[in-house]
Amino acid sequence: MIKERSEITPNSLNQIEGIIKNGNDRYSLNENSEDNAFNKAFKNFPLNKNPEIIAMKISLVDMTNSTNLGRILGNKNYLQNGKHIVREVFTLSDLIRKIISIEDFDERVKQGDIALVSELTKWSKDRGANLMSFFSKYCLYHNYCTYGKDDYSIYDSVLQQNLGAYLTFEEFEQLFPDIISSRDIDIARTVANRIAKMKETCDYEAYWNLIDKILTLKNIYDEQVEFKRRKLDHFVWYLNRTKPINLD
Repeated sequence: MIKERSEITPNSLNQIEGIIKNGNDRYSLNENSEDNAFNKAFKNFPLNKNPEIIAMKISLVDMTNSTNLGRILGNKNYLQNGKHIVREVFTLSDLIRKIISIEDFDERVKQGDIALVSELTKWSKDRGANLMSFFSKYCLYHNYCTYGKDDYSIYDSVLQQNLGAYLTFEEFEQLFPDIISSRDIDIARTVANRIAKMKETCDYEAYWNLIDKILTLKNIYDEQVEFKRRKLDHFVWYLNRTKPINLD
């Protein structure tokens, strides 16, 4: 049985991936089948030059990943974490124009340029909406679905809140030597707070490096786990959205 706090191992990542591919949750239905509209949209329309095509792909990412763009875009006044936020109007058209304005966007996302996520997030934050979650996914789906690569990791609240729960105290100390800690520290909460700071400062590179270090500490390498970053995303998301499951 894999429980909610299963160990991150090559075997557990591959097992969860197998369950997802054979299941009926949003990941198996959206990105794992080459015959569905989501996958075909990124494979058949890879470039980000046409506003209508970009709008389609933005909508697909938003609908299937719950990035809440509908709540954020176009609202000059809105609530965020109980606080009343006032900012300049930030519309879907603004978002599309920004993507088009990056002339080498397609080449950068193909090559897995992680600085692209930070750059876009800083732009959105300057307009009052930190869209690191959306941009990490938008770049990932191009890199993963279109080009068959594994250069990006998703940032979202599920990973932020739960990633630290899979770390031992010794691993936590190696990852965060600057934090004075003892064995009674709440590792999950402490890691979540550190990741929150990465988001606040639009530092996707720091988040990416944290994921990279965790995979290394867990001895997860490309030779054992193909698409290890994507499978880690799936692993944490799945085990924190479902009940414990039985494995043969």
